Amino acid sequence: MKKNLFIRFFAVSFVLLVSSYLSANSAKKDSLESNIKHLRLKCLDEPYNILLLSELANSLTLRGYFDEAIDLNKKILMLDPNHANAAYNLAFTLKRKGNFQRSINAFKSLINQHPNHKNAQFALGTTLLYKGDFQEGWRQHDIFLRSTKRYSPHLKEWIREKNLTGKRILIRHEGGLGDSLQFIRYAQELKKLGATTIVACPYPLLKLYERCNGIDILVESNNYDNLKKLAINAQTTVMTLPALFDATEDTIPQTIPYIFPDRELSTFWKSILEKDKQFKIGICWKTAYNNPPNVDISSRSIPFDIIAQLATAPGVSLYSLQKDSRAKDYKKTPLSSRIIFFDNDFDETNGRFMDTAAVIKHLDLIISADTSIVHLAGAQGKPVWLMLNYSPADWRWIYGRTDSPWYPSLRIFQQTKPFDWNSVINEIINSLKKIK
Repeated sequence: MKKNLFIRFFAVSFVLLVSSYLSANSAKKDSLESNIKHLRLKCLDEPYNILLLSELANSLTLRGYFDEAIDLNKKILMLDPNHANAAYNLAFTLKRKGNFQRSINAFKSLINQHPNHKNAQFALGTTLLYKGDFQEGWRQHDIFLRSTKRYSPHLKEWIREKNLTGKRILIRHEGGLGDSLQFIRYAQELKKLGATTIVACPYPLLKLYERCNGIDILVESNNYDNLKKLAINAQTTVMTLPALFDATEDTIPQTIPYIFPDRELSTFWKSILEKDKQFKIGICWKTAYNNPPNVDISSRSIPFDIIAQLATAPGVSLYSLQKDSRAKDYKKTPLSSRIIFFDNDFDETNGRFMDTAAVIKHLDLIISADTSIVHLAGAQGKPVWLMLNYSPADWRWIYGRTDSPWYPSLRIFQQTKPFDWNSVINEIINSLKKIK
């Protein structure tokens, strides 16, 4: 247990990212727009060049010019009706635009023509799930899993029979850290059916999962020697578990919290945070993926100067939960006490997520981009507000909903048009005024 943990208060305001980041972000945006203009001119000269048309269509989709991208993909299919990539991009762009039924029909048509198109199989299932059609979505996802040899028919049958007594089930890691945090709840469900659960997780989650109910044996996912020695009856991946259980809104496990902070760390951070009598908000604005905000429509990251506007809400204290964020990375501004950065030892000595989980327990609210922090807060049953991008987002956040069947304590604030984070932050600030 570290004895000299402390937090430093730094002067931060609407807080601008360092000029180098802003310049790089702006340069990438300008570069993409410039490339689109260049490709448009090239396509005028070579109107039947499928490679050029495809490149332009993909660039247009990234910037949110959906109608033009759709027309281009249709043109490619007229030139080459068997062009699988154009058919996929057409269905994908229709989904991005929010035309889900047309997207679903386009994916089905592509799969009929190209039955082994794994990306289309996966996208069809997730589109159905994003639309809220769990039954058909999981059925399609089963087809995808069979095609990738990740399907576990024996395990699914045992689950349906509600009898896993004496069975040793290995749950392998898949996806990101947030995916694991969301679906590890199913380890408890396997255990309820009599299984011995063995979880192979990434190193950053090991210490956190030591306190997770439903896990009998915990190993690091990269420790191949130990994994080979395990005696198991079946194995699956953590992201496959909802499909194996045929999850619906009514059957998603609601035993929350299922992630727990270390008691000593929780006591320590409580003693620190209880001194702050304001409404305490943890913020996280940037994902691990290297697609900067305001460049690619699919970017889930939020410009720091926008999320920092939360500092204008009266009576709040903002705590940065952003991994690898340091005050020195940001310009000092007049609102000196409104954003609080933790010291360099945060989540280092005690392990990844360990300090964060303990801090979250004693905050009043978490406001975050679509990152693992959302899942860590939701899994602890803490109020969490998710800032979601316009482009049809991850399948787990059902279209048109402001709530989530996965986390009862979660509320969604989504862009109503591409790249418009300002309206989202204004809605959040107005909502903060109502609950305070």
